[in-house]
Amino acid sequence: MTQGPAQEGTAQERAPGRFSVRVPDSWYEFDLWRATRTGDLARLVDARVADVPALAPHRGAVLRLLRDVAADAERRGAVFCAAMAEPDGAEGTLLVAAMGFVTAGSPDPGENSVEAIAAQLSGTATEGDPGAGRRVRLVELAAGRGVRVQGIEPAAMAAGVATDCVTMQTILPVPGDATLVNLVLVSPNVELAEPLLDLFDAVTSTLHWVADEDLPDPDRAAALGRTAAPDRAAAPGRAIAPDPATASG
Repeated sequence: MTQGPAQEGTAQERAPGRFSVRVPDSWYEFDLWRATRTGDLARLVDARVADVPALAPHRGAVLRLLRDVAADAERRGAVFCAAMAEPDGAEGTLLVAAMGFVTAGSPDPGENSVEAIAAQLSGTATEGDPGAGRRVRLVELAAGRGVRVQGIEPAAMAAGVATDCVTMQTILPVPGDATLVNLVLVSPNVELAEPLLDLFDAVTSTLHWVADEDLPDPDRAAALGRTAAPDRAAAPGRAIAPDPATASG
């Protein structure tokens, strides 16, 4: 979830200053600052192992992957991060990284429309292969209209080495604000491209805006990132958040 100042005005006019995303219970969701500086990730993994003892032999591998994802997400300025890291029974791991970015939109409001954003992005998809390449389209979500970019493209996952990954970005203008939210989901498990894209769509569909009066209790305040903090905003005039190849963990 991200946090930012609410707009002035009535309840009907005030724009939401935060967003929230729901992820499956089996995923790891963590505060990036604490994940990279404290033992929080180890405690999360230990709690999961306590619930599912069969994961014990994989504890070290899962923890390393989560640490890599968290460090990369923080370095890239993400305000939200969650990950799935599950042994797949074949000496491998089913890995998904989900990150939320907030960028400054263009000074020209017209350039922050979904049509204008989509026009800046090019597709590379090939006919006959629903997963290969990049597809760009507009989508309708409960949170509003957005730009969807999905497909199989090179991206740097936890090891930092670019490899083909299933990727989905969804870019939404923040209502009543000149900022953009980009929710990015990435997985190197390209053999599962179709079900992963369905999963990514389901997670993205949970994104909703949160007003000040709906903020969670103070214990979770530390996990909220500023919506338009200068050190997390893109350079003036940038209309989109990082490419999957640079935004993934």
